[in-house]
Amino acid sequence: MKKLYLLLLACWLCTSLQAQRFGFLSWSTSEGLAQSQVRAIEQDNLGSLWIGTFGGVSRFEGQKFNNFSKQDGLLNNKVNTIFQAENRDLAFGSIGGLTFFDGRKLKHTTIDSALTP
Repeated sequence: MKKLYLLLLACWLCTSLQAQRFGFLSWSTSEGLAQSQVRAIEQDNLGSLWIGTFGGVSRFEGQKFNNFSKQDGLLNNKVNTIFQAENRDLAFGSIGGLTFFDGRKLKHTTIDSALTP
C-alpha cells in the first residue's frame, strides 16, 4: 500500500511541475532595427547597445533605435564587428577598414590609408 501511495505521489509531482519560462524580446526592422541579419552586438560605457547588421549599425538606448549607414559616415553598411578602441571610441569593423564613433560623429579609415606612412 505504501508503494502505491509513493507511486501516486511521484506521478502527481511529475504532472504538477513546470519548466522555467524565459521571456525573450525580439527586435526586427518593424521595431526600427537597421536590418534583420545581426553580425555583432556591443554595449558602450553609457549602457547603449550597438548592433552591427548588414544594413548598418543600430544604437538602442532602451526605447528606440538610431540607425547609422554609409550615408552617415560608415565605411561599409555590412558591419562584422564592434569593439571599444583604446581611446574609448567605438570601432565598427567591415570589409575594407574601420569606422570610429567618438560620441558625436563617424570617421572611417581604410586599410590602404592605414598602411601608408
